[in-house]
Amino acid sequence: MIDNTVIENARNGDNLAFLQVHKSVEGLVYSTIKKSGLNVNDETKQAGYIATWETVKRYDSTKKVAFSTYFYWWLKKELREIIKKPSLPYITVDNEDLECITNKTISNERIENLDSISRRDHEIVRMKIEGYRLREISSKFSLSKERIRQIANNSLRRFVL
Repeated sequence: MIDNTVIENARNGDNLAFLQVHKSVEGLVYSTIKKSGLNVNDETKQAGYIATWETVKRYDSTKKVAFSTYFYWWLKKELREIIKKPSLPYITVDNEDLECITNKTISNERIENLDSISRRDHEIVRMKIEGYRLREISSKFSLSKERIRQIANNSLRRFVL
């Protein structure tokens, strides 16, 4: 648990305090990157620093929310931005789905212009690319997680470059 005075010092421009804050959430950065199916590289590490900075800027200790909880939200947001980039080097949001197309490149332009799949399937693919979990998508469409996984895999398999 990070002390609120360290967070406040980081907010006021103390670089050492910022690094101390980031060091306290570094383990969460790496585990979240891996759970998101991304590789730990400069881009994903940078997402961790950006998330730390956004959290430091906006964190309000009076709201009774743990710093790490708030940080996790910002980190997921930054990682979703990486996943949504126009040309993705790979798509694996988590290790329980999209296993068929790992290490392929999919253009978001092609995903957005899919005429050959239904609107529902298109929405499922979009949500997977944005990093939603199978559980979240399945509850939205009232389908099983396995069916969502199948729809995403089958739809994406057609459009892998």
